[in-house]
Amino acid sequence: MTPQEIFTTAYLGVMTQGRASLNHAGTCKYRGQNGAKCALGFLIDDATASVWDDPGANITKIHLLGLTPEWMRPHIELLGAIQACHDDAIFGRYDSFSQNFHDRMAVVASNFNLNLEIPK
Repeated sequence: MTPQEIFTTAYLGVMTQGRASLNHAGTCKYRGQNGAKCALGFLIDDATASVWDDPGANITKIHLLGLTPEWMRPHIELLGAIQACHDDAIFGRYDSFSQNFHDRMAVVASNFNLNLEIPK
């Protein structure tokens, strides 16, 4: 996947879902309650998510453990930024998770020279 494909897949997945992916304790999960996925959860299959969904596991830690798929390895910095958007959007200034996520992803788009305008 290209950086733009990664960004667009994660962005559209979360925005369509309209909510964060959390466990019962309110912690972000790659696979959360009622089938929810985090931003990176839209980029991985269920088997990978079950290995990654360890308390405190973020993409950097997973990468350092050698558990990232080969296609992800050149994009760890982008993936980490996208993951932070999801995880931090819960605590944003708006009551709306989606608005908080969108605003954070706009910054990521700018920082990585990506397009936030999604083709219709």
